[in-house]
Amino acid sequence: MVRKEQTEMRNEIEILARKELESANEKFSLFHSSHEGFAVLLEEAEELAEESNEIEKIMNSWWMYIRRDEDIDIQKKRVDRIRSHAVNAALEAIQVIAMCDKFKMSL
Repeated sequence: MVRKEQTEMRNEIEILARKELESANEKFSLFHSSHEGFAVLLEEAEELAEESNEIEKIMNSWWMYIRRDEDIDIQKKRVDRIRSHAVNAALEAIQVIAMCDKFKMSL
């Protein structure tokens, strides 16, 4: 069951995706072909995956250092890096959503 908070967050994401789509449409024309739409979506999806991969790398190395009693201040810096990549991933995910919508508008 979807919680009320999740529904509200989903609505906020849809609003951000719509804003991203409007911004992209102001800067660039609609896609001229499926090939172009695919290429743009692929680029955004790859950027999203790169952010996720960076989080995974940090998590894996962090675990090694936790087992060695790493200083808590260093751990907090790792968490800051994870958070930064998570924000970047959210931005990329919103761009993926917007480009999906742009694809459907274009063709």
